[in-house]
Amino acid sequence: MSEKKEKHLRTERLTLRFSKEELDFINLRKSQHNANGYSDFVLSVIANQKCYIVDTKPLLAVAAELNSIGTNINQIAKVANITRSVYEKDIIRLKERVEELQNAVSRYYKLTVAAKEGKPNGLHEDNPD
Repeated sequence: MSEKKEKHLRTERLTLRFSKEELDFINLRKSQHNANGYSDFVLSVIANQKCYIVDTKPLLAVAAELNSIGTNINQIAKVANITRSVYEKDIIRLKERVEELQNAVSRYYKLTVAAKEGKPNGLHEDNPD
């Protein structure tokens, strides 16, 4: 089938929005790929990539913890500015919270790396090839 007839078979449209930086990156990758058009480029990229669905719920917990730590820092800073002193127990508590956050980020990072290595380990693979 000729390329012209094949294009007429594509009757469905998908509209996407990108930032200028994202579109510049897409255009750069498209030019490196030597694709005839966006449809050919996107279809080629999709056909040659595994797609993972990553559970972002752990990130919500990390964001909440980070927000809580930020609140603690603000409270400690306010007391320090008023009294010109900081309590050791506040610093210890803050260090413990930061360590909890580091552990949560580390666990999420390990899951992400495992997914990239093809070992989903709690992540769900969308394309089980």
